[in-house]
Amino acid sequence: MRSMSMLQLVGGVAAAGVVAAGTTAFTAGSGITNTAATTRFIGGHTAVAVSGATLAGATFLVDSAGSHEDRVTGVNLTINDDSGNPIAANVTVTAAFTATGVTGGGTPTSTTPINCTYSGGVWGCVGVLDTSHYYTGVTNLAVVVLPV
Repeated sequence: MRSMSMLQLVGGVAAAGVVAAGTTAFTAGSGITNTAATTRFIGGHTAVAVSGATLAGATFLVDSAGSHEDRVTGVNLTINDDSGNPIAANVTVTAAFTATGVTGGGTPTSTTPINCTYSGGVWGCVGVLDTSHYYTGVTNLAVVVLPV
């Protein structure tokens, strides 16, 4: 009988998780926008999870000045209700990045939720992030939409 290595076991569990994740309201790839001037490596795999609404679009904001597109400075979200209508009021929206690097004093630690603000059809999730305060190696973005 052939034995299973730990790597094979972990890979199988990860594959099962991907299949289970396929049942959520958001499908990766649809609505994700790359605004970088050139394609840059931000992280090996970035997952976006949304609870409380449907994600219609996500644009990761990067520091494109000086070829620093690996520096994530926020995300703009388009969020819809179950009927496909944009959600603009009566909710609070937070976004929490999981990243391997956090730069700049006062930058929220990885996984700390950032409050998002609504303007012009988009929820901007920037907080104190800017060209001096940013994330690198983003691997996950968790968005939570709660009624107020």
